[in-house]
Amino acid sequence: PEPSTQALKLTNPVVTLWYRSPEVIVGSKKYNEGVDVWSVGCIFGEMKTRIAMFRAENEAAQLDLIFQLTGFPEGETLTRYEQIEQWKNFNTNKAYTNNFVSRFSAASPITHSASSSHSGFGRSKPNPTQTFDVDGLDLLQRLLDIDPARRISATKA
Repeated sequence: PEPSTQALKLTNPVVTLWYRSPEVIVGSKKYNEGVDVWSVGCIFGEMKTRIAMFRAENEAAQLDLIFQLTGFPEGETLTRYEQIEQWKNFNTNKAYTNNFVSRFSAASPITHSASSSHSGFGRSKPNPTQTFDVDGLDLLQRLLDIDPARRISATKA
């Protein structure tokens, strides 16, 4: 059966920080199975690159790392985030743009590198074992969509 799109009122501190969805990080108390799909996306990326996707030590840094990859929310997505009371407590760079292709495409000169900064991302020679083909990259982006309303369901993934 298709997962429920109805959000339940739940608690914020679910799952290890590195695998926590952005809506939960900013304090949303209403979420659905999409938070688990986000975690699966983090694990999917980690399995391919052998490095945790987002390795921050606190929630603000975690959200920053997420937006460095996904881009800063825009339009309706940003409006939904702004409705979460704790959103205003996060001072995130609004200039971030989507970097999935530049970080994970085999054609890109930027790859995921274990020896780089705390985020795990850095510039190095492309490593085919750490990049995704077109379908893999598409799935990763759908699993890690910052808009819970657009995030792919487990059934469709």
